[in-house]
Amino acid sequence: MKNKDIPEIEKMPSFKEREFDVEELKNFLKGPAKQMWAIEAPEITPQRPGYKELKHIDGDWCLRDSYTGYFQAPGMSTLYYKGELAWTISYGGKMHEEHYEKTKPTFKFLKLALRQENRGEADDLPVRGPTLFEDGDWRYEFKYVGDLKCFSGKERIFFKGAEVFFQDVIGGLVIPKK
Repeated sequence: MKNKDIPEIEKMPSFKEREFDVEELKNFLKGPAKQMWAIEAPEITPQRPGYKELKHIDGDWCLRDSYTGYFQAPGMSTLYYKGELAWTISYGGKMHEEHYEKTKPTFKFLKLALRQENRGEADDLPVRGPTLFEDGDWRYEFKYVGDLKCFSGKERIFFKGAEVFFQDVIGGLVIPKK
C-alpha cells in the first residue's frame, strides 16, 4: 500500500539540487558559528519560552542554536541558507548524577574541547569537538557515523577515567518536498 503524499525515493530532491555545496556548509560550521556556546556568544530572545538561544549570521547563512536545562540540556541548531531551512543538528545528554559537583569544570572543559582547531578525523564533521582531546585529568571523545548530509554521534567527557558527561547528536540536511 502506497501513500500518495510520500514521494518515491528516486523522485526526492537530491543534495545536488541545493544552491550551496558541502564545502560551503563545512566552512561556515568550522567558524564562530560552531563555537557560539563555547565562546559564550550573547543570548537573543528565544523563539520558545524556557529556552536559551544564540544566533550567528554570516552572509547568506544564519544559525540559531536553542537549548534548555543545565544538568540535562537538550537542544537543536537550525541553519538557514538564504532564508530557507537547510541543515539541523539535535543534541541531548547529561551529567551523571553522581558527578553533579563537577558540572562547572566539566562544561569549562567541554568549551575548551569545542574550541580546538586540530580536530583530527572530525574535521569532516565540524559540529562538535575533535575525535579526541585531553587536558590533564580530562578527556573528550567524539565518535560519529555519516557526514554533514546525515550523521549521528556521541560525545563523552571523562575525569580521571570516569565518564562524567555524555551527549548524543543527530543531524543533517533538510531536503524539502518540492
